[in-house]
Amino acid sequence: MNGIFNLLRGSARIDIYGQYPEQFINAMARRSVPFWKFKKPQRGTASVFVPLSFVGEAKRASEGTGCEIKIAEKRGFTHFIYGLRRRWVLIAGLFLCFAAVSILSLFVWEIEVTGNERVPTSEILSVLGNHGVRIGMFSLSIDQQDLRSRVLYELKDLSWITVNIVGTRAEVIVRERVKKPDMVDVNKPTNVIASKSGVIVKMNVFQGQPAVGVGQTVSSGDLLIGSEMQSLNSGTRRVHAMGEVFARTWYELSSEMPLEYTSKRYTGKKSKNTTIFLFGKSINLYFNTGFSDTFCDKIIKSSRVELPGGYTLPITLSTAEYRRYEPEKAQMDREEAEKILRQRLEERLGEAIGDGIKASVAFNSREDNGIIRVTMWAECLEQIGQIQEVK
Repeated sequence: MNGIFNLLRGSARIDIYGQYPEQFINAMARRSVPFWKFKKPQRGTASVFVPLSFVGEAKRASEGTGCEIKIAEKRGFTHFIYGLRRRWVLIAGLFLCFAAVSILSLFVWEIEVTGNERVPTSEILSVLGNHGVRIGMFSLSIDQQDLRSRVLYELKDLSWITVNIVGTRAEVIVRERVKKPDMVDVNKPTNVIASKSGVIVKMNVFQGQPAVGVGQTVSSGDLLIGSEMQSLNSGTRRVHAMGEVFARTWYELSSEMPLEYTSKRYTGKKSKNTTIFLFGKSINLYFNTGFSDTFCDKIIKSSRVELPGGYTLPITLSTAEYRRYEPEKAQMDREEAEKILRQRLEERLGEAIGDGIKASVAFNSREDNGIIRVTMWAECLEQIGQIQEVK
């Protein structure tokens, strides 16, 4: 704490020359001059720190002590300000910089939208912009109640919205409406047909007349549960057929890739270019990259200039790093290639069966003219019943 206090008020290091520097220290003590860090590195010399405001008193204390003193160093905030007394341009620049930052902190320079999944962020920002919430707006001009009613009127899929101002960032938090489930007209006649070919292993008929039985082989589009039902009183009537039909299904999928590929051998040559984006305008701090885009990786990193307290300025620093490489032919390990292809086939099978279950999976691979091909055979258990309206 004393160090911070001394830094703010300023201090001076005094070098003492004489046989008895202690006499000078005693003289300062009698005059109530604060001092610290008294050092006596060798006979006849010493040094001590005093506050800047007591330098004159320290000089007067040296009279009659037989010691000669010299101000060796001045430091601290007050000394820095005093040194700027003739540099009016620098002082004006610091003042204008502080004023500019203070003024810019009253505006919104970044908008972040959270809580949306179905409604695109661009659509939300577009509607907000039509009602004054945009980059560069005055942060104290938002009427939450009026804004909420106007935006929700235009965005029917939102149930709630609020805009919180944090520094120079506007945090837009939204909640989407829960979609109503699709209504099923149980009075409309429907059939249940097979969405895929397979062998029936289980049937749960909720309504309708079963058209197939367990163990029967069906093809895609075959009738599984019919809408026509016989009644002793009214004869034939049509109903909304519903049910679950589980079947064993089989898949044969293949994928291939060449074992030879082009790799990158980095040469070690790098280059960095920095660009400043200010109010939508770009300022390049470079002349030429010196790199060709043909054999060069480009990595871009961008960051906004932020001040303490969450204040974001409308300044973005973008650094583009270029890494030079030479293309060269390489050979992929066969086992690694098979692993990649199997993973691809597993993903394709997962997309095909959805909630179905894989009962068994087998793979086969072969290589021909530098190309490896992997084939997968899979037996699955799926719900293949699909409702179809009766026309």
